[in-house]
Amino acid sequence: MPKDPKFEDSQEPYHRMTLNTHLYCLPLKHGPVLAVASLSGIKANGADYTEFERLNSYVDAFKNWFPKKVRGKDAIAKLTMVGEKTLNGNLGRE
Repeated sequence: MPKDPKFEDSQEPYHRMTLNTHLYCLPLKHGPVLAVASLSGIKANGADYTEFERLNSYVDAFKNWFPKKVRGKDAIAKLTMVGEKTLNGNLGRE
C-alpha cells in the first residue's frame, strides 16, 4: 500500500448476518483506487451452504459494500469473472 491510506473498521448488515469489514483504501486523483479489503462473518454451516456458495456470498457482499466506500452511495459495481483459481489448495475466482 502507498503511504497514508484511509483505514476503516465497520460492521455491515448482510442478509440476517453481520459482516465485519476492514478497509485500507487510497483513491488516487484521476486514477485507480488501491485497496485491501477484508470481510468475515458469513456463517460456515455446511448443511446450508457449500464452500462455493459461501464464496459467492462474499463476492455479493463485496460488490454491494466496496463501491459505496470508495465512490459514494450511488456507486455501481461491475465484477467480471476471469476464471477459477486455486491457491495452496483453496478454491477461488479471479
